[in-house]
Amino acid sequence: MQKTIKLTVISNFLRLGVSLPQNVYSHLRKWLQYQKKLQSILFTQSIDQFNLQPESQSQDLQNRFFVTAHFGMYPLIIKYLSNIFPDRKIICLVGKQKSIQGIIQLTNNLELDVQYVEVGDSLMFFRKLIKLNKSGAVFLSLIDIPLGVSDKNEQWLPFLNGNIKVKTGLLKIAKKLKLPIRFIVSRYNLETNDVPITSNTVNDIDTIFGLFSKYVENEPYLWDKVMDIFKFYESSMQPGMFIPFKLEGNFFALDVSSHQVHRINEAFYNKICDLKASKKISSEHVEQCKKHINDQTNFNIQCAV
Repeated sequence: MQKTIKLTVISNFLRLGVSLPQNVYSHLRKWLQYQKKLQSILFTQSIDQFNLQPESQSQDLQNRFFVTAHFGMYPLIIKYLSNIFPDRKIICLVGKQKSIQGIIQLTNNLELDVQYVEVGDSLMFFRKLIKLNKSGAVFLSLIDIPLGVSDKNEQWLPFLNGNIKVKTGLLKIAKKLKLPIRFIVSRYNLETNDVPITSNTVNDIDTIFGLFSKYVENEPYLWDKVMDIFKFYESSMQPGMFIPFKLEGNFFALDVSSHQVHRINEAFYNKICDLKASKKISSEHVEQCKKHINDQTNFNIQCAV
C-alpha cells in the first residue's frame, strides 16, 4: 500500500482522537490487516473464510430498513440479511461510488436476490421505493457518510474529537416508507475471522452517530473510510503535531491538524525525528528539542509522531 495512504490513516487516527501517538502505529498495522482481508473478499469473490455471528437476529427479523457504514466486514451484511430473509428481495440504496462495483459482483456470484437502487430526490425514485416497500422488500443503505438525498439536509454533529458532516435525507426515506430504522454493524476479529453482527433501533441521526462513534472509538482500524475523513470531518485537536517522512529522496512534514504537507530540508527533518525519538529519553529533552526547532523556524511544533 502507498506510503501516502499509510501516513493519511495515521494522521486521521490522531485527528479523531482515538489513538495516542505511542500506539497509533499499532492501529495502522491492524488497519492494514483488515484492508487486506476486505480487499480479498472483493478480489476472490469469496466469503467462505468468515464466520457470521449474529447477536440480534430475533430483533432484526422484525425490521425491514437497515443502515450501515463502511465499518468491519460490511459486504457480509447483505449475506446476513439474505440468510434471515430468504424469501425477500434485498434493496441496497447506494450512492455514486466506484467501490460498490465489487460488492455488486460479490452478491451476483453468491446468487443473492439483491437489487441496487441509486439514491435520488426525484418523484420517480420515491415511487419506486414505495412500490418495492409494498412488496415486502428489505432495505439496506450502503451509503457511507455524508449520507442523504440532497445537500439541503446537511448538518454537523459532534463526533469523537470534533464534528462530522452528515445528511438527514436517509431518515426521510424511512419515514416516507413508515419503517423503523435499524443501524447494523459487522465488526471483525482479525485472529479468528469471526464477524459479529450487531444492530440497534434508532430514531434520529444523532443516535446513529452516537452509536457509530463508540464503534470507531473502540476499533478504529475497522473503519474503511478513515483515510477519507478530511472530506467530511473537522477535528478540534490543537495544532502542533507533525509526522516527518521521506518520499523519493525528499523530506516532508505532515501537519496533522490541518492535513497539510510541508516540504522541508534534511536538517529540519532530522531535528523533527530527534524530537520524535526524545520522548523515550526525558520530558526535559523533549522541551529542549521543541524550543530548538521553534526558535529556528516558523513552525510551532509541539509533538512529532
